[in-house]
Amino acid sequence: MCLLGGCASSPGAPPPSAAPVQLTLTRADGRTIELSAYAGQPLLLFLFTTYDQASQLALANLTKFLGQHATVQVAGVLLQPDAATFLPLFKDAVSVPFGLYYDAAQRILQGESALGKLGAVPAFVALDAQGRIQQVRYGVLQHDELEQLTKP
Repeated sequence: MCLLGGCASSPGAPPPSAAPVQLTLTRADGRTIELSAYAGQPLLLFLFTTYDQASQLALANLTKFLGQHATVQVAGVLLQPDAATFLPLFKDAVSVPFGLYYDAAQRILQGESALGKLGAVPAFVALDAQGRIQQVRYGVLQHDELEQLTKP
């Protein structure tokens, strides 16, 4: 498991997938969105928590990266048991250039979603335009690593 440096894979990392990832996420206002709403263009899922330094560093790097790569689609998914409480507070406190969500059913946390069991947080999951997993990376990614991950 790699917590502070980008890792190409780790035990339990989902392999590239043939089928689109089906996932229902919840916004801070309680409304839900299907991951398929992003279909038609590549998407980077940023899976994080509000309480660990690695997630905060990864968020800072990702936000800076997006300032130079405005066309990259990102969805942030807060992964912690109290996400419904913390997401609205976090969203009000931190400005990010992408949508923020949580998994109300906690299927991602339990390793029961199409993402499989994640090896660490923060995690980045690159999906192609059809919603299929292409790569999974863990840790605090630097600019060049984010660039490689988001190449079409």
